[in-house]
Amino acid sequence: MQPDAASRGRRPPKSASYLSVGPNTGEPCTVSRSTGDNAPSVDVNASRVAGATCIAQIAHLPEAASTNDLAVAVANGEAVGQLSDPMLPLLIIADRQTAGRGRGAKHWWTGPKCLAFSVLLDAQQQAIDPRRQSPEIATAAGRAVVDAVRQQLPDIAHRVKPRWPNDVYADDRKLAGVLIEVPRPNRLVIGIGLNVNARAAEAPPELADSITTVRDLCGHEVDRQALLIAILQSLEQRLGEISSHAERTQRR
Repeated sequence: MQPDAASRGRRPPKSASYLSVGPNTGEPCTVSRSTGDNAPSVDVNASRVAGATCIAQIAHLPEAASTNDLAVAVANGEAVGQLSDPMLPLLIIADRQTAGRGRGAKHWWTGPKCLAFSVLLDAQQQAIDPRRQSPEIATAAGRAVVDAVRQQLPDIAHRVKPRWPNDVYADDRKLAGVLIEVPRPNRLVIGIGLNVNARAAEAPPELADSITTVRDLCGHEVDRQALLIAILQSLEQRLGEISSHAERTQRR
């Protein structure tokens, strides 16, 4: 994401701090710290994600109720596993999410082999006002998902479209959603759920006819890590555009 003036143009270290915590919303039943290729993630390699993005720390959970809940808790100073004072931007990603949330009272289904993650940002470092600019941020996050899917999977690019304010649809079925939260004035949480390698038929019956997945669209499984990196890269760029636009407006 957008670095501050002192570090603009530089990437953080290529090996992100990687924290693996146990199931059940991050209870520290099995906590280990490692970096890079030693991280126990199956298909998300910490050093590769950090090297390609501005993510400074990654927390990988085999299961969580909601990655946004965890990010909000960390932003409010609560200890989650060993995440008491994380480096930002912080990426929290769960292999399985049991109580994902959408806008309002909506719930988000996370199927197997999908992407469910939240990014916790220092809003001041990003030079954005998360309360005033939250609609723009939500739109930027949704479009970042569209950018990534179109870039990684050009054969289905024409079918994937943003839907205001922060959803992503393909063939009139929901593919991804975004949830923006501002737990503190200087902290921003961007939660993203993308249906990747599950099938819509695996969703609860009430959802099966209204959602789709990348696998359904392509007919095969795809690289989750490549999609994750592409989303984070596009999100970085689009948040930077929001910051730059606000800066130009202030100068007028």
